[in-house]
Order: sequence, then C-alpha cells, then structure tokens
Amino acid sequence: MSRVSSSSTPVIHVLIVEDNRVLCDSLAFDLAMRGYSVAKAYNGAAALEQMQTEEELPDIIVSDISMPEMDGYELLEAVRRSEDWQDIPFLFLTAHNTQMAIRTGKELGVDDYLVKPFEVDDLVVAMENKLRRLREVRQSAERRLDETRQQFLNLISHELRTPLAPIVGGTELLAESIAVTPDESVQELMELVQAGVDRLQHLLNNVLLFTELNSGNLKPRFESLARVFDLRDVVQEACLAVAADWELAGKQIDLQIHDPSGPVPVRGIHDVLQALVEEPLRNAFAFSPAGGRVVVEVQRDGSGVTVNIADEGPGIPAGQLSHIWKPFGQIARRQYEQQGVGLGLPIARAAAELHSGECTIETESGAGVRFSLRLPLATE
Repeated sequence: MSRVSSSSTPVIHVLIVEDNRVLCDSLAFDLAMRGYSVAKAYNGAAALEQMQTEEELPDIIVSDISMPEMDGYELLEAVRRSEDWQDIPFLFLTAHNTQMAIRTGKELGVDDYLVKPFEVDDLVVAMENKLRRLREVRQSAERRLDETRQQFLNLISHELRTPLAPIVGGTELLAESIAVTPDESVQELMELVQAGVDRLQHLLNNVLLFTELNSGNLKPRFESLARVFDLRDVVQEACLAVAADWELAGKQIDLQIHDPSGPVPVRGIHDVLQALVEEPLRNAFAFSPAGGRVVVEVQRDGSGVTVNIADEGPGIPAGQLSHIWKPFGQIARRQYEQQGVGLGLPIARAAAELHSGECTIETESGAGVRFSLRLPLATE
C-alpha cells in the first residue's frame, strides 16, 4: 500500500477517529480545506477496518481516546503491533488532561496529545511537526543504509578481485596444458574447476556493475561512453554466453531466438546492454526445468524495440513479485540454488533506465515468466 501521491507534491493522508460526529466532520472539512486528504472513522474498530481494506494508508492518525466498541488506547495498541503500521505517527485528542492518561498513552507509543478544546491550527502544527520529524528520521536511515551498502559492495568487490585474478589465469594455463591429456576424469575435474571460476567471475562482474549503476556514476558519463550497436548482435552474444555456461553445467535448455531481418540500432554502453539482456536470460535458464524451452524475441516497431524473454518455469508467486526488483531478492532459494545472489533483475532495471528504457515482468504461478525490455531506437 503506497503512501505517496503520484503528483509532484505528496498529499498528506490523515485518518481522523472521533465518535463525536460533529467534531469529526468539522475537523475533516477544515483539514481538507487546507489541502489534506482526509478519511473519517467514528470508532477504533471502524478505523482498523478502513486501514485493512483501503488502498491508501494514512500518513498520520488523529484519534479520540474515549470511544465505543474500541477506544483510542486499543486502536493505538493494534496499530503499533502491525509491522506495516507501527511507524505511522499517532496523535490523541482527549479531554483527559491527567498524568495517568498521558502516561498510559506514552507507554503505548503515542506521539503527541491535544487537549480539547483546541484550535485546528494547533492540530496542523502538531501533525506537521511529527511528519517532518518522521521524514528526517527516514532520510537519515536511508543515507546510513546507502552508505553501508556502498561500503559492503566496495569491500566485496575488492576481496573477490584480489584472489580471483591468479585463479583465472592459472586455470586457463592448466586447461591448456591438460587439453591433450586423454584421461577423461582429469578433464571432467578441470571443467568443474572452470565452472566455479566462471561463476565467481560472473559474481564479481555483477557486483562491480551494480555498484556503478547504483552509485549514479555512469549517468553523467553516458553520452561520452555510448555508441550505436545492432541489438541483434548484443542479444546473440548474451545468448551464447548464457547457453555455454549452462551447457557446461550439464543442463540442456532448448533456446529459440527470433529477431527481425533488418538491423536494430540502439545507442548505449555495450557491456551494460549485454548485461541487460543476459541477466534476465540467466534467470530464465535457472528456473527452467531440464529440457525446457526459453524463447527470446526481438521485435522492432515504430521508434522502439522490445526484447521478450519467456521461460516455462514455475513462475513467481504473487506475494513475491514486489521483492524481485530489490537487490539480493531471491525466489525459493533452497529449491533454485543456482539463481545467484539476487542482483540480476536490479541490474537489468537500472541498466534499462540508464538507456531511457524500461523492463517489466508478467508471470503466472506454474506458467513461467515473461520478461520484457523496451528500448528506444537510435537516431542519427
């Protein structure tokens, strides 16, 4: 449930819970005249029902204490117990201006009190103060989280790159030296080692690319780095890379590629474009059953081009759709261990946005996944 309006200036959603209908309607009218979006409930039970069924959650709750069916204290307890609601600021309107009443509310986690009678302007000031403080706390937490993520990504990038360089070089030399050895068991062991090295190399490349995309460093450099490529070639390269990896892993997938006969020029950064196609394609292979089919279609129309990647896997449960675009988000990890660390789709989305495109997913449980990428065609 979203709390942010689609307009450039977010509308603040206020839920007023008051059993005095005249006072409730009067407050709703006054706040609406000041530009707030207001919902009303005449007791705590009705307020809870609204919050469970309405699309928009309130940004702040203003509640009386003494009400029938469910009083303000019980409503506050219910709100604070919910993970989705517990950070919503809660203000009490009360005629109980006693230390006991105030202490009870604070123990339950109320944010502020207004003693009746009061002016609407006093209520507005109290609400805005609480909302401003909440925004400041969230922004501070997001900054700290971003810094922690960046430090983690920088650390893991360095720690992986250092030991991986000699491993890659040594493995290549070893593979060349035993290529003429007739012992099949030695070659099979070498293939296992090579598969592990390739997986580490792919992880490192993904971490580095995600770091670049997430930091925003590529955006101001895009025009100087971008070139025009035929998207058909990019798709073919991505398909060859993914198919080779899975063939080495012993999983046979029927890969079908359909593209137009003429060139499909797109402007972008080659390695990022290839990752944009390769990462969802890797997901399609990972979640497809052995012997399954993956279909890649490139369709040019008007001023744009669409790349569709469809698999015959189990699909994505509806409850997990909101997590697939988040970094490190994974689906059924124990069952699909080969899906990686969960950076593929976040990389695809960020790479699409960098290239003025977009990507979407359509899925049904048991009916596979259809990933769609839309990019603008390059102009002279």
